[in-house]
Amino acid sequence: LTINVTIGFYEEFEALKKVEGIKSALAPMTTVKRDGEFNKLPTSALVPGDVIYLRGGDSIPADIDYLDGDTMSVDTAALTGEPFPRKVPNSKGNRRTLAGCMTVSGNTYCLVQRTGIFTEMGSATLLMQQSTKPTQSVFERSIIECCELVMT
Repeated sequence: LTINVTIGFYEEFEALKKVEGIKSALAPMTTVKRDGEFNKLPTSALVPGDVIYLRGGDSIPADIDYLDGDTMSVDTAALTGEPFPRKVPNSKGNRRTLAGCMTVSGNTYCLVQRTGIFTEMGSATLLMQQSTKPTQSVFERSIIECCELVMT
């Protein structure tokens, strides 16, 4: 029995290490300027005030303001449903791009404004969580009533 428990523990421990390795390998990374140098850091390490480098194909990790570089084409379909990418900065001077969008083209430097739950996407998620109430179907209510009758 002791040998079986030891082998089971060892296999479970090894499996957990492998899962953690896969998670860290798949963690989204962003090129961030820290201490005067650009380095790849996990997106979760971003803070407001960081300067990041984005290029075509990159996911936008935070609410950002365009600083310098090519004009970005940004796919905002996930947020707005617009079928065509929009240009940033545009002719109206709008330099803001929101988290959850995709950079279609352009190599740009951007300033992080908001991260995590403080982004537009994060605040929308919080609102949805707060407004969602658990509901019971008619069938579930009937089962609960039957159980309460039987128990009393």
